[in-house]
Amino acid sequence: MGYASVEPRWRGIVRVCGGLVAADGAAAGAIALAGREEVDPVAGLVALGAVIAAPGVLALMGLGDRPQLWLAAGIAALPLAFLSFAGLALPLAPVALILTYAWARHGVLDGARPLVPPGVLVPLLVLLQLAAAAALFLSDDPASWTTAGGGGSTSDVITNGEGTLSLAITTALLVAGWLLSTPRQPRVTG
Repeated sequence: MGYASVEPRWRGIVRVCGGLVAADGAAAGAIALAGREEVDPVAGLVALGAVIAAPGVLALMGLGDRPQLWLAAGIAALPLAFLSFAGLALPLAPVALILTYAWARHGVLDGARPLVPPGVLVPLLVLLQLAAAAALFLSDDPASWTTAGGGGSTSDVITNGEGTLSLAITTALLVAGWLLSTPRQPRVTG
């Protein structure tokens, strides 16, 4: 029943893909924080890393008899792959295809149905993921600064408000993914 029907090789592939995406998000956040200028709010940079990491966390959560989360992670990861001009999120593109294929091979669990059907859950989670990413860029916030050693400017910073909203949506995404994909036990009749 359930998780046991997924080939061990595919569980390993999903585990590696999910781990790589989560690590990529952590690295993106760490790199952004390391290069932080004084005008860059910390919440915004943490939120950027969280948005990139979220599909990986969804994929890892899907290992617990929730393969529909693999599809949501795969669909959401593809547009996120092009989020950063620096290419930090580009590794999400092949992972998106792998997770979608993993779901196509193993998306139906024997006897276990999720609390919310995948046809409803997957679009909801993808919309939440895209909303979390969009929240990072709600407004155009140009900034400039001057220091003893020079100065600079940027066309947009992720404000504390944008970062906090994005983190709240990302948290809602992960909580909703876990709760709404809970496998129901098959009904026993007779």
